[in-house]
Amino acid sequence: MIPHLFRPHPIPDTIPKKLEKQIAKFSETSKSDEEFIKKCFFFVVSLQKGHRTNVLLQFHRLFHKNLELLCGSQQYFHCTTANYLLRVMLEKSGRLPSECVTQKASSTWTLFPHQYLRVKIKNNEYINLDPWAYRFGIDFGDYSHGFHTGKIFPIR
Repeated sequence: MIPHLFRPHPIPDTIPKKLEKQIAKFSETSKSDEEFIKKCFFFVVSLQKGHRTNVLLQFHRLFHKNLELLCGSQQYFHCTTANYLLRVMLEKSGRLPSECVTQKASSTWTLFPHQYLRVKIKNNEYINLDPWAYRFGIDFGDYSHGFHTGKIFPIR
């Protein structure tokens, strides 16, 4: 995943049945694309656990891209992994074309590279998504950058 900090990792042709069912459920029960995006975002957030020290302690997880393992149970996700799973959900739903979901890069504490997603929801309206940072206090629609990084330990 680290090579894909600035360039998106390809979306697979097939995804696990469990993830397909989750996407279909969210799509069927959402009245708008914004509601669908929010459900997918909080699904990815619900799969995450751990704290910021895992960035270093779980470094090997930067290279995990097996969707079966990623959506199988709660685990630590790096920002790139959380964004990959969210991108897969948004793009495989058929509700949002791939060009509407863009990977963006920032830095936290002005030193560490960080990634978030920017999604075009209407003609000139965008929403920033940072599922990794949500647990540390960065709200839905915002992203971690500079010293705007939330708390050191998870608060959610």
